[in-house]
Amino acid sequence: MTGGLRLACMLGDGIGPEIVPAARQIADEALARSGADPVDWADLPMGAVALAEFGYALPPANIEVLDGCDGWLAGPHDSESYPESWHAGPEGVPGVILRGHYELYANIRPSKSHPAVPSLVKDVDLVIVRENTEGFYPDRNMFSGNGEFMPTPDLALCVGKFSRTAARRIARAAFELAQLRRRHVTIVHKANVIPVCFGLFLEECRAVACEHPDVEVDDAGESGVATPVDAVVRGVQVHRTGIDLEVPGLLVPGA
Repeated sequence: MTGGLRLACMLGDGIGPEIVPAARQIADEALARSGADPVDWADLPMGAVALAEFGYALPPANIEVLDGCDGWLAGPHDSESYPESWHAGPEGVPGVILRGHYELYANIRPSKSHPAVPSLVKDVDLVIVRENTEGFYPDRNMFSGNGEFMPTPDLALCVGKFSRTAARRIARAAFELAQLRRRHVTIVHKANVIPVCFGLFLEECRAVACEHPDVEVDDAGESGVATPVDAVVRGVQVHRTGIDLEVPGLLVPGA
């Protein structure tokens, strides 16, 4: 054990075994060149390899190790390629298990244009802050069972989940980020067509806005944002110019 961070490393599936070691090497080189303490890496199985050896895509023993780590570096998982026996079983996909267990509710995605890379929009400095635990994805909506089901052979239903707790905390994450940037938030939602669920989300975003009077707030509704975007929170958006942060509503696939 060193004086540095203890991080878990999980290669995952697909391009994971290629990109994770590369990212790990970059981190190690950067720390070495700066004279900082090296990372104490803990290698853990995840994905198809773990499933073949342990019977779990994310072995339960991983959680015990992760509890003692400062964080982790993980590749993607390709659960669609897992055998039918896994799909018929009770285990969730690794990412959902990790998000649920550690309450990783804020999916923060920065995106910035580079002058050397051609792009349709110039000077983009966008951050998406997306609620990561609710919405219409059926694998995270129920305490027991699945939020997607078929009451008849010709009818499929999907249950969406919108809670004040989740809406409030993602809005706060967005507004706190906006205060570190240009202090402008746009709330993006579909309350005009889904008034109860997205209405609840909108209420909580506006309540959080009252806690941050120094942050300018726009309500983009369903129409989107006309000004350059600086950060989006699946309900909240931050812009390069003008708006500093956007908080979109809880996840709607395809929205």
